[in-house]
Amino acid sequence: MEKHHNQKGFTLIETMLAASIVLIIIPVSFMKLAAVSNQQKLDYFVGELTDVMQEAQMTAVSERRLVKVTLDNVKHTLKVEKGTEMISINHFDPNIIVEKGTLNLSIYYLKNGHMMGAGSFYVSLGGIRYKLTAFIGQGRFHVEKQ
Repeated sequence: MEKHHNQKGFTLIETMLAASIVLIIIPVSFMKLAAVSNQQKLDYFVGELTDVMQEAQMTAVSERRLVKVTLDNVKHTLKVEKGTEMISINHFDPNIIVEKGTLNLSIYYLKNGHMMGAGSFYVSLGGIRYKLTAFIGQGRFHVEKQ
């Protein structure tokens, strides 16, 4: 019987070691991708919210009417109303949480474009959180990542 000493291949231990390394790396990369996905979803929502607020302000000034922006956590909607007329309804991810701070989740823009009140509210998804602060006068607001 001949013995072959020049056989090429991997031993069982080498194969199991490589497989265990791969099995450790894959879940870690999926966790990182989930965090990046949450960041992108929240960034998109905050961008959309700031666009809607600016548009509502411009509508209030150009049409000389009261405009209301409402965030609804139950229906996951961002609504803009001009008097009794609905201007737009945007739906957002049900995992995004909008929390009342010192500002209600209904923001009113007066005919001159100023906000009716000042204060802040919070928007979060997973462990990521933003604080939106509305200032008195000229309808200005600031977005800050917490």
